[in-house]
Amino acid sequence: MRQLTLLTAALCLLGLAANAGAQTAATRDLFSLAEYLTQLDRLTASVDQLDEQQPSRAGEVLAQVPHTWSVVQDGRRFEIRTEWIRRSLADWRLSPNAAARTTLASRLRAVRADVAKFAPPAANATAARARLDNIIADAEFRDLHGPGWFDRLRQQAMGWLIRFLSTTLGSSSIPTITNVLVYAAIAAVVILMGLWMVRALRHSAAIDSIRPDRIPAVARPWMAWLEEARAAAARGEWADAIHLGYWCGIAFLETQGAWRPDRSRTPREYLRVMSSTHQHRPALQALTRKLEHVWYGTARADASSFDDVLAQLKKLGCPSI
Repeated sequence: MRQLTLLTAALCLLGLAANAGAQTAATRDLFSLAEYLTQLDRLTASVDQLDEQQPSRAGEVLAQVPHTWSVVQDGRRFEIRTEWIRRSLADWRLSPNAAARTTLASRLRAVRADVAKFAPPAANATAARARLDNIIADAEFRDLHGPGWFDRLRQQAMGWLIRFLSTTLGSSSIPTITNVLVYAAIAAVVILMGLWMVRALRHSAAIDSIRPDRIPAVARPWMAWLEEARAAAARGEWADAIHLGYWCGIAFLETQGAWRPDRSRTPREYLRVMSSTHQHRPALQALTRKLEHVWYGTARADASSFDDVLAQLKKLGCPSI
């Protein structure tokens, strides 16, 4: 009973929503605690393998992450939300960098370590070791490694700073310097907290930029996309109008044979498959940039933005523009 209580508290501290009464989900949607840990291991390995030169691979990783994980432990069910994972992958795809990828992987490992504390002990250590060896032998774990030289350097620098501050702040021979350092440290903490809060608010306001159900298949005539875009503009829904106008351009280019139809492509992938010497590439690039800034980003959409989309559609050769 005490173990179950500790597990419930740990999941709550990690921001996970517990639901003890729901037992009607399909079996394939339910995981034991051990299976949930395996899911975290595989996801962490996939994040480690992301390449800043191939940001589109984040979409493949994101497609494997459900909106919630349903975990059953000791007869109780917990609904674990994955919004922070999906948002981090979305942000990384728009601005791929190694630091953001490392931060996401580290946070996943921290969550995994906290949850693993409440896993029941293995009945057979030899069997558990064999299962672990099989997992580590998978391809996604081949590139795993310990802290790099930069991580070790950062740890050494932090250790030196802590020792320096402890020695200085503990000295009574230089009270003036001590007070200055104390106030400087307080000010630095306040500034860092303020920057962190501003960044968090901006991310909260941003639209989830990679959501599979937000990327439609180009299965309608371009005239239908254009009609819906104009209707949205008439209602003052400028972001929707820009979004629909972009897919009008994609559908029109597809009818002109600009590429072979592929319903799984993302906006960046449509731009990538078009030749750099194609006469309509500048217009498509402008449409893609406008879509990313308004629909996927936080840029303000207005009538002027929609007029710019119509101008780019005209450059593509849409006859009704």
